Amino acid sequence: MSERKVLNKYYPPDFDPSKIPRLRLPRDRQYTVRLMAPCNMRCTTCGEYIYKGKKFNARKETVQNEEYLGIKIFRFYIKCPCCLAEITFKTDPENADYIVEHGATRNFQALKLAEEAAAKQAKELEEEEKNNPMKLLENRTQASKREMEVMETLEELKDLNQRHSKVDIQKLLVNKQQQLIDEIKQQEEEDEAFYKNPYVSKPLAIIFVCNNFTEKIFDQFENCSLKLALCSRYLLSIALRAYPFVYIRPICTMNLVCSSIPHIP
Repeated sequence: MSERKVLNKYYPPDFDPSKIPRLRLPRDRQYTVRLMAPCNMRCTTCGEYIYKGKKFNARKETVQNEEYLGIKIFRFYIKCPCCLAEITFKTDPENADYIVEHGATRNFQALKLAEEAAAKQAKELEEEEKNNPMKLLENRTQASKREMEVMETLEELKDLNQRHSKVDIQKLLVNKQQQLIDEIKQQEEEDEAFYKNPYVSKPLAIIFVCNNFTEKIFDQFENCSLKLALCSRYLLSIALRAYPFVYIRPICTMNLVCSSIPHIP
């Protein structure tokens, strides 16, 4: 079996390359290439819009007697996908763009117009500075002022980032969580001491504003003769009106309210 990818060829000892006739090709020869439309254009024959990026099988040739700084200029021939009319465009190395020559017109480009306006304005400003030294001095003063403001802003951002880099967010979160756990533990110890005190009357009613933890907390108060779970301040106000001798005391940090009624002989 022969080699699939031929990397080396055999040249016999009697091979003479001077005997091979030279192939003379015309300078304006054309090649078939596969390309995409370089810009949005419209066919002048049928009015069909050709969008940038549409693929074509085109013919390419080198433009004779036309160069830019030694760079060759190429011309491409494509056909309109609707009416098959021929459209030609060539490269523009001076502006890094393409020029539509025949068969179509290029669509309006707002970005290109804005760039041309900016370049024109910069050229006018440069000419004005050449003719007016005071204007040049004023522009330099404004530029130096803007540069100083930018440097000050940059220094402020650096200082701010440096301060933030010294702060450990994870440590702050751990400390906050530990503080919350300590508060809950302290409140539970106070509640336990309160209910274990024999000289303090036991609660007759426990009123919870939030009912998410009612089942767990009800189990902690078995001696209560009345247990109410409330979800709104309106119901809490009704319960407090029913028991005028109520003293309100928070039992934990979970937004719960404990209302206890002292013993009445």
